[in-house]
Amino acid sequence: MATRRVDVTSQPDGSVVIRPHGHVHADVTVELRHALVEVIRHTRPERLILDLADVEDLDPLNLGVLAAACLLGDDQHVVVFVDHCSTLIADELVAAGVPRLRLRHVQGRTLVRDARRLAQALLAGLPERWRHTAGVAARAEELVGTLPGAADGVALVAAAWLHDIGYAEQVLDTGFHPLDGGLHLRALGWPDRVACLVAHHSEAICIAEVRGLAGRLAEFPREESAVADALSYADQTIGPNGLAMELDERLADMLRRHGPESPNARAHPRRAPLLRAAARRVESRRCAAA
Repeated sequence: MATRRVDVTSQPDGSVVIRPHGHVHADVTVELRHALVEVIRHTRPERLILDLADVEDLDPLNLGVLAAACLLGDDQHVVVFVDHCSTLIADELVAAGVPRLRLRHVQGRTLVRDARRLAQALLAGLPERWRHTAGVAARAEELVGTLPGAADGVALVAAAWLHDIGYAEQVLDTGFHPLDGGLHLRALGWPDRVACLVAHHSEAICIAEVRGLAGRLAEFPREESAVADALSYADQTIGPNGLAMELDERLADMLRRHGPESPNARAHPRRAPLLRAAARRVESRRCAAA
C-alpha cells in the first residue's frame, strides 16, 4: 500500500486540518487536490486549516492548488487558513494569490515541526504517553486564538509537544519529568522560553516543593501568562490515552493513578485550585475570542 502524503483530521471544534508532508511535488498533487475538494465541497466545515508544518517545499503546481483552495473555500463559505509555513513558502503563496491574512504562525513552522519530531523520537517507546502528547498539542492548537500574538502561539504548541519528554529514559535526570524535560531542552539549546514552559507546566512548582526540587526548578524562570495558562489547560483536559477529559475528572484520575501518599497527592490541595483558576482564565479568553 502506498504511503499517504496527505493527512486529514477533524478537530473537536468542527475544524478540519489537512497536513501534507515532505516535498509536495507533482506526485502529491492528485492526493492533495482530492483532499481539498472533498473537504470544501462535501464536508464543508466552517474552517479548514492547511497545516504546512511538515512541508519542506511546494512546487509551482501545488502552490496553485492551495491558492485555488482558498478561492473555492470562499465560494463554499469555508474559511481557509494556512498554518506553520516557512517564510519562503509564505512569500511563494502570496505570489500565487493567497491573501497574506490567511497565513498564520509563519515564523514558528520550524520550531513546531522540530518539537513534534523530538517528542516523537523520545517517546517512541511510550505509546500511551505519545498519544497523550499528541492530544495535548491538538488542544493547544485550539487555544492559539486566545493568545496575544503569533509568537505566543508558536511557543505554546512547541511546549505542548515537548511537555512530557522528561518521561523518556534517555532524558531522566532528577526523576521529576517537568524539570528533566526543561533541563534536556536547555542542554540541546532550545529557546529558553520553551524550556521554561515545559519545566513549569501544570503548576509543577507545587510538586517540586514536595519533592525537594524547588531550588532546581528555580533555575527556570516561571512564566505567568496566557500561554502558561493554555499549556496547563491543554495538559489537564487531555487524558493519558489522548482523549478529552474534564479538569476535575483528570485530577481525580491522577490521584487514583499516583496514590494517596504520592508527591502529586500531597501537592494536590495547593495545586488543584491553581489549575482550576488557570482553566477559568482560559475559558474566559475562549469566550472573548469567539
